[in-house]
Amino acid sequence: MRWLENCPLSPQWLEFQTLWYIDLMARLKFEIWRDDASGEQFLSQISEQNDRARLATMPNGRLVNTFSAVSDFDAFQQNYDWNGWGDWRPEPEWCEKFFTNDEAAAQALFIARRGGS
Repeated sequence: MRWLENCPLSPQWLEFQTLWYIDLMARLKFEIWRDDASGEQFLSQISEQNDRARLATMPNGRLVNTFSAVSDFDAFQQNYDWNGWGDWRPEPEWCEKFFTNDEAAAQALFIARRGGS
């Protein structure tokens, strides 16, 4: 970005502006469930469909972590961070999907019906 070379703003100010913008972005909540007997994990965005899938595939799973993310890539990296796996790398042809306010509102309604969390 050539315009940035002549930018009179400090790098700290630009970092602050970037973090402020990210803070305004829609976020979705995610859960990591673990089945202690098999050691398997289930990472999913909180939704009715994902709750059904988890219960069908991991009926004895227990919730081990929750977090919110602004995109699918952010969620995958947070999963890697929590598990201590290092940097998550997408396939070259993958495109990052940022979540929308409509998705966040729909998820909030489901979480309220589900009983919180």
